[in-house]
Amino acid sequence: MYNYDIFSQICKHLKDKEKINLSAATTVTNDFKYRLIYVDQISWKKIHKLSFYDNFESIIIDTCHYRFSKNAKNVTICCYPNCIICTMSPDFEIPATVTHLTLHQDVRYPSPIIIPSGYIQYFAQHLKTKIPGSVTHLTFSGFFNERINDYIPNSVTHLRFGECFNQSLENDIPNSVTHLSFDYDYNFDTPLPASVTHLKIGMDGRYILKTYGEELKNYDTIYVRNNRKYISSVKEFVHIF
Repeated sequence: MYNYDIFSQICKHLKDKEKINLSAATTVTNDFKYRLIYVDQISWKKIHKLSFYDNFESIIIDTCHYRFSKNAKNVTICCYPNCIICTMSPDFEIPATVTHLTLHQDVRYPSPIIIPSGYIQYFAQHLKTKIPGSVTHLTFSGFFNERINDYIPNSVTHLRFGECFNQSLENDIPNSVTHLSFDYDYNFDTPLPASVTHLKIGMDGRYILKTYGEELKNYDTIYVRNNRKYISSVKEFVHIF
């Protein structure tokens, strides 16, 4: 138990809270908490004052007055009314350690992700420089419905849009993207890059398949939620999720 290698192997099967509680068992194991990595997603408000704050990988933030943990890999930026994260101030930088990034507008407030108003263009202009080239998985969720304007870095391979997004993506998605997801529907009159091989379609999959079936056959794998009855006739290129 007092051997860190053994202790860390045990912790691989525990939630972060359980790891911390277990490490508090003795003075020896208490030092182990500074060496463990914590992967469960958690709000920065609950952990930013901890002495082992830099050991957290998956963090939710809603302010730019914030220091990212040194091991941050999975970051969700949430915007609520009066939030200041979306001003994207010059001092706000997403570290190069981040590989999974989600920009989220809370679904309880049906307004653009950029709050306060007047910062939408400022956000768009800075989006490309703010997202580091380390990000491979990028998600725009909640009520986000703004033009991307070719601001997605070429490092992104997995791109996901939330249920309210329906903007044109023509020439705005880099050829690095292979996995593309829409939580609801999308107007596929806009051509998507040839690099996309895996496509996920949300709740309105029946209409999309019926309308754009021929175009969608170009993809290696298509996932459509619900609509089981319709899918049975095109199961050669559609998978249910």
